[in-house]
Amino acid sequence: MAQVIAGTKKVKPLKYFHKQGQRRKTAKRPRALQTVFMACLLCSLLVGVTTVSAESVVTGRYVSASSVDIVLEISVGSPAPASLIVTQILPPGTDVLKGIPAFKKYNPATGRIRWLLRAVQPGRQTLRLVLKRPLAPGQIHAEIRCLDPQSGKMMTIEVR
Repeated sequence: MAQVIAGTKKVKPLKYFHKQGQRRKTAKRPRALQTVFMACLLCSLLVGVTTVSAESVVTGRYVSASSVDIVLEISVGSPAPASLIVTQILPPGTDVLKGIPAFKKYNPATGRIRWLLRAVQPGRQTLRLVLKRPLAPGQIHAEIRCLDPQSGKMMTIEVR
């Protein structure tokens, strides 16, 4: 059905009208085929793109954690972050005899020991603590914080 506008010979297709005769703005709906095509394109792009995060570049594990020696091994991939902030969390009041390398800060009231490792190179870093008394295995954990080399966002990696 078409509508003829007075004074012209142009024929326009009939659109939806409001009750007062004003033209209603119709919502544009994407066609099913276009939607399926765009979804497939998006999925193929997401599958094909590989992103690297600091969690895959920096990992940590305990080599020894159940005696008076606590050894935390940190593996750093490439590209390496510029620096690492490592926080070892012990039970409050734990007596620490020494740290190798020397730690930056220790708060016995909270049990937090911090290292600031600068100019980190790809490879393995080992942090060692010597305690006065042994701890149970589930009493310690660590956090490694660094800037993701790709995105520049601060990342926190938990080590248990």
